[in-house]
Amino acid sequence: MRSTTRYGFIVALVAAAVMALAPAAMAQQSSVDGYGGAGGAPQAQVTAAPTAEAPQGSLPFSGLDLALVASGGLVLILAGAALARLVPRKETL
Repeated sequence: MRSTTRYGFIVALVAAAVMALAPAAMAQQSSVDGYGGAGGAPQAQVTAAPTAEAPQGSLPFSGLDLALVASGGLVLILAGAALARLVPRKETL
């Protein structure tokens, strides 16, 4: 019981340190220094690019294979179920 409390305290301490130090780590360099100062000249006129009409009733193909995502989700669900069966249950008093 005591080691569990100590472990929880250490995890909370590390999480607090990460949250406290993250803003300082992100502010090491301003964007002006990081990107070199002055920007380019604005463009005189912006024209819209021609768009190709998509056929009605179909969704655009994004390149992501739905079967791969579904099988990955199934593997994660099965792994969770297997872990739940392997871990012994604690009896409450």
